[in-house]
Amino acid sequence: MKISLEIGDGIYRVQASRPGSVTLTRGTGAGVAESSSEQSASFLLTPDQLIPAWGPLSVEDVGEAELLPVLDLKPAVVLLGTGNRPVLPDMGLMQLFLSRGIGFETMQTPAACRTFNLLAYEGRRVVAALIVE
Repeated sequence: MKISLEIGDGIYRVQASRPGSVTLTRGTGAGVAESSSEQSASFLLTPDQLIPAWGPLSVEDVGEAELLPVLDLKPAVVLLGTGNRPVLPDMGLMQLFLSRGIGFETMQTPAACRTFNLLAYEGRRVVAALIVE
């Protein structure tokens, strides 16, 4: 019995997360090699869309204005990758999402990358807002 995870066409996944960069791959279909890209600045990611150069250089730069574009992506859950250190979520930012029925979690960027992969493979409408330091 073959037991493997099928990667859908065009689905992004995080291959690696290191200080200063995150490597993404994108499934391109059966029998065709995946494409990959390396992100060295903060970015937004959905299973089917990459928005490079998101803007914030650190989690302290993330406010409501920086997260409003995330709402346009129609997420069910938002993961804020806080860089290389844990940061408690700002209650105002949490309220921005929770009042709309959208889940909101903060965690270090490597953990947010792993969680993104899991939720994307489950078919969830997840948006990762990832700080790359």
